[in-house]
Amino acid sequence: MVGLPGVSCTKTRGLYVKSWCHLCDAAAAPALAAKKTGAPVQVTVGDLRPIVATMNALARRVWPWTVFLSAWRDKSIQLIYKESTMTPEVPLLASQLVVRICLFLVAAIAMFGGALQMYLGQPDTSPRLDNVHRFMAGVYFSTGLISLWAAVTIRQQGILVYLLALGVFLAGVGRLVSISKVGLPEPAAVWLGYLIPELLLPIVIVVAHRGGH
Repeated sequence: MVGLPGVSCTKTRGLYVKSWCHLCDAAAAPALAAKKTGAPVQVTVGDLRPIVATMNALARRVWPWTVFLSAWRDKSIQLIYKESTMTPEVPLLASQLVVRICLFLVAAIAMFGGALQMYLGQPDTSPRLDNVHRFMAGVYFSTGLISLWAAVTIRQQGILVYLLALGVFLAGVGRLVSISKVGLPEPAAVWLGYLIPELLLPIVIVVAHRGGH
């Protein structure tokens, strides 16, 4: 392994780490000072390029630690940049809260229903129907996971919320088609209890989401 001239490999690695710590402190200093005073601070990528170049020069001298330390360096640079430009989170709007609650409800129903139907299947019918039933149960469960993620990250979501609302609405349309073809299953109150929210909840989500944007 190649080290710095006249310096052992161990000392070379130690020099790299120490240099890295000093450079991180220098990069973070403006952000930390601003954090204490409450003043805003902006750090651009250009401000960090000299630090990255210096660390690259040192990294070439401490192979095979280069890959590990370079990844560590890059991640730390990202954290410094993120910390220095971070602003306090704005509270959710009332419309965003409505969308979040609706998506949590969709997620809970889809994940519970999908897991249950995956377990139960349709073993009393033909193998083809049981196969399709469990396949759709997997789709149902995964839709719940996506809804859960969208609810948690509602501030960053746009068209995905509309697509999830469309999926729920089309599920209700599927029930309507089934009722028109083969009739309403018994007990009727239970199946209507499934159908009505599937037709109304997407409308609430779309209206609230539009209001939040």
